Amino acid sequence: MGSRLDASCIRVYGGGYNPQEDRDKRRDLEEVLIDSLRRLGERAGEVGIVLAVETHFNTLTCSASEAADIVRRVNHPNVQVLYDQPNLEFSDGEKHEHALQILRGLIAMVHVKDLVYKQGITGGFVSSQVVTVDESERRISSRIPGEGIIPWPEILSTLTAQGFDGWLSLEYERRWYPYDLPPAAEGMKKGLDYVRSLAPELG
Repeated sequence: MGSRLDASCIRVYGGGYNPQEDRDKRRDLEEVLIDSLRRLGERAGEVGIVLAVETHFNTLTCSASEAADIVRRVNHPNVQVLYDQPNLEFSDGEKHEHALQILRGLIAMVHVKDLVYKQGITGGFVSSQVVTVDESERRISSRIPGEGIIPWPEILSTLTAQGFDGWLSLEYERRWYPYDLPPAAEGMKKGLDYVRSLAPELG
């Protein structure tokens, strides 16, 4: 698939995991995921692709520490991490300073996006879905990178200092949350210009 798409890195989810319902099955689910990622890693290695397991809510790699643990247990060079700090932020995961230390040397791709919390938000995050968050459960509103609370200058600076040379991917979520963001032709350009202002070498 990656060769057909001319892609050297593909995002994958760390399984599906509902913390309220699956807690007693977590160890078994982890073993299935690790075995699957090893098998897929072998195939990915044959075609020169890296599989990047995302830090994503309602998966077995929701937090940075969970993602690092799973990827280290898989122990395959073609299975690494997709670091998504906004996901960690709104799902009560690690702050960027801690997350980047945990994931040092494991990151193949970074999702670049931004957010603000909705006014009056209290309580923890719960989602009934995996891929997106139902509007009734959202704690945040999406923003163009640089227009929210995610400290991208510090994050990109730390990644550079750690020797990161993987992919930065603008994850533009207007398809799912159309009221938060302008059309892609406007918003993605602004996001790209912002990232380039922080990392001129990206040209």
